[in-house]
Amino acid sequence: MPDNTGTPPPFDKVDIRFRNGTVVRGITPKSYRWTLGDPAYPPSYDFDIVTWQLPVGG
Repeated sequence: MPDNTGTPPPFDKVDIRFRNGTVVRGITPKSYRWTLGDPAYPPSYDFDIVTWQLPVGG
């Protein structure tokens, strides 16, 4: 899975993995927060997106 660079990937749907290990499949990237180290959230926030990939099978 590619690392999160802080900007949404240019695809309609992707799978993501949060810092806490939770995987969510088939999300629309623009509807999620891709920033890392955002001061509005605690450091190393469990729901920071750390990696993403194109959906399996799609």
